[in-house]
Amino acid sequence: MSSMQPIPLTPDAQRLSESLTDIPQPETHGETVHVDGVGGRLIFAYEQLRNAAEYTEQHLLMRRAVERFLQRTVDFRHDKPIATELVIDLTQSRYLKNDTVAESTIAGMDNTLARFAQLFREASAYEKETHKLREWILQTASVHLEQYLAPHSHTGAFADFAYRHYLQLVQEPSLTAHLEPQRYRLALYAATHRAIMKSDIATTRAYALSSQVIEGPDNHPEYFVYVCRMLDEVYQEKSTNRLLRLISQYGAPLRILREIVITDSSLPQLLQDRNRTLERVRSATEQQYALVGKRLKQGIIRSVLFIAITKILLGVGLEVPYDIVRHGKIIWPPLILNILFPPLYMATLGLGIRKPHRKNITLVEQAVEKIIYQTGEAIQPYRLRRRVQSSAMTSMFDGLYAVTVVLWIALLAWLLHQLHFTLVSGVIFFIFLSTVSFFGFRLTQTAREYEMLEARRGILGLAGDFLYTPFIRFGHWLSDSYSRLNVVTRILDIFIEMPMKSLLRFMRQWVGFLRDKQEEL
Repeated sequence: MSSMQPIPLTPDAQRLSESLTDIPQPETHGETVHVDGVGGRLIFAYEQLRNAAEYTEQHLLMRRAVERFLQRTVDFRHDKPIATELVIDLTQSRYLKNDTVAESTIAGMDNTLARFAQLFREASAYEKETHKLREWILQTASVHLEQYLAPHSHTGAFADFAYRHYLQLVQEPSLTAHLEPQRYRLALYAATHRAIMKSDIATTRAYALSSQVIEGPDNHPEYFVYVCRMLDEVYQEKSTNRLLRLISQYGAPLRILREIVITDSSLPQLLQDRNRTLERVRSATEQQYALVGKRLKQGIIRSVLFIAITKILLGVGLEVPYDIVRHGKIIWPPLILNILFPPLYMATLGLGIRKPHRKNITLVEQAVEKIIYQTGEAIQPYRLRRRVQSSAMTSMFDGLYAVTVVLWIALLAWLLHQLHFTLVSGVIFFIFLSTVSFFGFRLTQTAREYEMLEARRGILGLAGDFLYTPFIRFGHWLSDSYSRLNVVTRILDIFIEMPMKSLLRFMRQWVGFLRDKQEEL
């Protein structure tokens, strides 16, 4: 590492520092909204159940709760103030503490919703699919409303910083050659949000619009439709997913910087002291390594809950009825194995995950120094790491792997047949084997997010990779399909959440009516 002489910030780091300095602070004074506790415990319990069924990033849960509220409440034909009801809903779900939201914040939220209602009416001239336009508006509005209630204004500034960093350093002709510039920039921005910020498409949409990542029509409603339509096209595109993979491979320094931005409000001042900044990078990296075990434990618990909920619904909805109709009774051994196997397998995968090696701490520190300060040392361009360079060898390995995968699945199917699995119970077993394999793989990747050295794999690790890689790929496809359809959460939303919250809202208003009558005496 170079000596600790004063070194100026890079232009991008200087811009980040200025952006963080200019962030306005939210209003916290004045009268606040008080929420009575009618049905609060019931709503909180339901919210935990639904979050387990959705299986998403923790920091996205509140925004998604806001979007669900808007979906069942907003009517763009009438600018009805609903921010107070939203705060009541989120307080009862325990996303917010009671008596913490100022009345001035409520007014600002209602004004924001009115502007989005106007945008919906104006943008209807450019997007004829009303349901799609409504989805875009509600997603974007949910991000803006969440900012009022849980400000994290650093997100936009840091996402722009990370995006500019990768825009300069990503040099992968196979990823960029066939994409026109506008489409490439939006794809890179989306991949940066997904890899570094762990954003979903709604959050990415809102920040892409605010940051004006791509140029477009001068007319605001037309620009809104233009960006939203293009983002829907590129968000899960093959090129975007490959950019996501590349960014993830080189993401450790930016992820550590993001943790510092989130937790240190005095970052602009800290960046002026290079020595203190690098000490903070070391401590933040060590802290993230220490949290790996805790995150794995939480991830395993959430995965098991998700699997248990979906497994119960599948068992009750498919496996048990099939056994009764086809065989006249429940076939217990396959049912019990299908119930016990997923959580046990998930726990086994979790035990095999190790913390990153401490050599990574020095590498992360050196990388951050080059990103933040003008050290004179150039950062090497980012390219996808390829283990096999020869296309002929790749084709040969593809064929060999396909044959071995077919043989392995055939062997597993034969074993299930010997255990008296029916067709339905066998399919369910494969679905959950693939789902759990993908969840385990995702947990492994989470543990490696702050690594710069690729961990060595032993014989047992390589054998395990070989055996469960096909199930990871199938599980990934299932997870993407589930996230788009998510039948379980749709059932919960329609048959439980909507009637339950409507009834509790009526009860709350009834209690208020009775209190008004008592005060008249």
